[in-house]
Amino acid sequence: RELSKDDRMKTETWDKWLPHFKKTHLKRAKRKKVRRDKKLDYTPFPPAPQKSKLDIALETGEYFMANKRKERDGDPQKAAKRSKKDKHKKREGPADGE
Repeated sequence: RELSKDDRMKTETWDKWLPHFKKTHLKRAKRKKVRRDKKLDYTPFPPAPQKSKLDIALETGEYFMANKRKERDGDPQKAAKRSKKDKHKKREGPADGE
């Protein structure tokens, strides 16, 4: 405003009084190119999933053998209780009400 009032300064350039800002350019990080020496074969299908323990046991037959073994052996604690009950019943004898 001051410079525009002065007749002598109207014709001169005002660049010396104006602030000078440096233009800054933000540099972006360059992406590194991944070099593949060997081109991989394209397969449209994903790899087969790994077999679970249950699948493997079914294939080998251990699954069915384990079930039979469980039925045959049973839980040892339950078997002990069962045998105690059986012995107790044998001692009492048949029911008298029949």
